[in-house]
Amino acid sequence: FTHRGAASGLRATWEAIWRDWLPGSGWRPADTPDFERYDPERFDAPAGVGEIEIWFPVAEPGRGTWPHGAPPSTP
Repeated sequence: FTHRGAASGLRATWEAIWRDWLPGSGWRPADTPDFERYDPERFDAPAGVGEIEIWFPVAEPGRGTWPHGAPPSTP
């Protein structure tokens, strides 16, 4: 996934992945770490704006699912 815009909106992108994309995808979260990549060519760190890559590992249904459920939502 790619988040575009201010880093302050990154949480909303993560929530959309969990709430919107994942349930309809047919995939399950894999029991491995996810990560974000901030490429200096596409992300202006001092300004906090640009593109951030989100690497979200998935597994086939019923295999390697994340044991903790979806992350907590923001209040």
